[in-house]
Amino acid sequence: MPLTWLTVDTREDIPAEAQRSAQGVWLIWMRFLLLAAVVALAGWVVDVSGIVLVRHTGLSETLVGSLFTAVATSLPELVTTIAAVLVFYLAGLATLVTLSDERRLPLREIAELIESNC
Repeated sequence: MPLTWLTVDTREDIPAEAQRSAQGVWLIWMRFLLLAAVVALAGWVVDVSGIVLVRHTGLSETLVGSLFTAVATSLPELVTTIAAVLVFYLAGLATLVTLSDERRLPLREIAELIESNC
């Protein structure tokens, strides 16, 4: 069975190529350039911070650069892991609240259920 796409948000199908305009492409480029400037500014701030840290602590430039690089490259994985744990926790909490609503448990018993599952 072939896949077919149904339009949900519009009344008529307009091919994506027809929707693109010079203004849309210009807007995409402006966003790209703005974000590239933000990344460049952040890199400059990290560079200056590293130099100040080296001068004030007496640590070697190699050590400070290695530490900054390690932290910068591990942050995305750390944030993703923390977000996944929070989502899982909140999903479990929502399940407990839903079950307690169905069972008509008082708030004290809901709190005990949450504490026993944490």
